[in-house]
Amino acid sequence: MKTKRSVENIAPGLKIVERAVSLPRLRGFVAGDIVRTLGYRRAMDGGGNEFVHHGVGRPEPAFLDDGFYWGGSGADDWFEATDQSVVNVRQFGATGDGKTDDTQALQKAVESWKRKSGRLHFPRGKYNISQTLNLGGSKVVGNLVTSDGPNSDNFHFQSDRFAPRAETSVGHGGASLVWVGRSPAPMITYDSSDLVWDGPALWGKYTSAKNARASTGFEVTKGSGIGSGRIHFRQLIAGDVDIALHANGKTNVDQFQVDRFQVRDAEVGFRSESSQNTGNFFGYVAAHTITTAVFDFAVMAHTVVGNFVANNKVNCLVRSANASNSSGQFICQSMKVDPASSNMVLVDTSASYNSHARFVFSSITGSPPLRMNLRGESVVVIRDSQHVASFDQLVMQATEGYGIIVEFQNCFIPLAHDTQNIVHSTSEHTWVIFRDCYGESGKPRPSEASVAGGPPGDFSGNR
Repeated sequence: MKTKRSVENIAPGLKIVERAVSLPRLRGFVAGDIVRTLGYRRAMDGGGNEFVHHGVGRPEPAFLDDGFYWGGSGADDWFEATDQSVVNVRQFGATGDGKTDDTQALQKAVESWKRKSGRLHFPRGKYNISQTLNLGGSKVVGNLVTSDGPNSDNFHFQSDRFAPRAETSVGHGGASLVWVGRSPAPMITYDSSDLVWDGPALWGKYTSAKNARASTGFEVTKGSGIGSGRIHFRQLIAGDVDIALHANGKTNVDQFQVDRFQVRDAEVGFRSESSQNTGNFFGYVAAHTITTAVFDFAVMAHTVVGNFVANNKVNCLVRSANASNSSGQFICQSMKVDPASSNMVLVDTSASYNSHARFVFSSITGSPPLRMNLRGESVVVIRDSQHVASFDQLVMQATEGYGIIVEFQNCFIPLAHDTQNIVHSTSEHTWVIFRDCYGESGKPRPSEASVAGGPPGDFSGNR
């Protein structure tokens, strides 16, 4: 190719162009020509595509120059991508080089994707953004991998792999979005349901003092109404944000399913402020340096966590802070706690009035958490755990006038330990129950129920 604007004829009706951005300035095409671009701004930058040239029937002007449509040199001269099933952000001008602000190119790709079928694809790279990416959703036509059919809001994000940190060199580990904005804001907002996300990692602060930290990694903002639909994250990685995943008070999404959730250097992992959010499942959760809570509920939703790992300095696992929690339940099926998080608060309901809230924790290993701050008629069950001996002063606060039950099932508890060795409560209404527990050499420990702090009060909750 002699110049960057030249057209190379490969075969009759088949031409090669170095850059997609050159298409509007080139001539010599006839209707029906197939044009292959080697890149978007330059050859081999990952933005190459294949187009068919149209001599007449130019589409709406707003659709031109958007990665799938390019306006040509004549009034009715334009090019259309032959395959629009995958929206590759590189084909819309995103560089992923960790230096360029890719916000406009990414939003352009999103807007085109919302009009098309297929999925939005982030190739390997680090994509800097300085403004919120708005995925929309309320008026989108979808006919995608996870869609039930046209006029659905089922979206599918996909990236090659995942970068472990924002500081990671470009191309190492996979795809990531990095916030380079000067003021706090959500990185991604979405106002619908039935999304499937397998997308890039979300890092809320670039390594520069000039940039602010993003307020949220992924925020769901759908308007109020009767709850419907779910959002499925096959993998969500976020860090250096205030909140990694946020269901604000306006969303009416019923369920959040997160197969793999990794969050670090954040105030909150998952925050739900919606009364419509009734059920959540997190398959694997790894948390590192969480200052407030990994799970933070304004209204206690039924939530199951398959496997939880607390790494460096996780202050609290689950917190509930509202006027009334109704009958919410939180279940963690397996937990490993790093020594740096050994003072982690397991449950904190001290700022709420629980009504029969229930928390179940199974298979706790490592350095177990030492504290629970409970208020209201709460039930906490600890199952199949080997290190109950170090649960010194497990309940640090239990507001008087309410009933609290802490029950151990199939746990190792030294025979010399009685209730006061394990649970310290400021309330006279705290019950401690041992079921099928054992001591040294596997010797069975008698099942018993005793009171921490004084004589029992009335308790009407269900265990």
